[in-house]
Amino acid sequence: MRKTIEEADHLRHHQDVKHIFAIRKETIERVLEMQKKSMVCVGLL
Repeated sequence: MRKTIEEADHLRHHQDVKHIFAIRKETIERVLEMQKKSMVCVGLL
């Protein structure tokens, strides 16, 4: 398990993969914002 975490951390900082993580972060933030808005519309927040 430790080796897997170290490998993921290494890849996260690799130049070829950095753009993927940037896109992933934007996508996650967008999805969470949409979820929050939908909960407000329903009256849960």
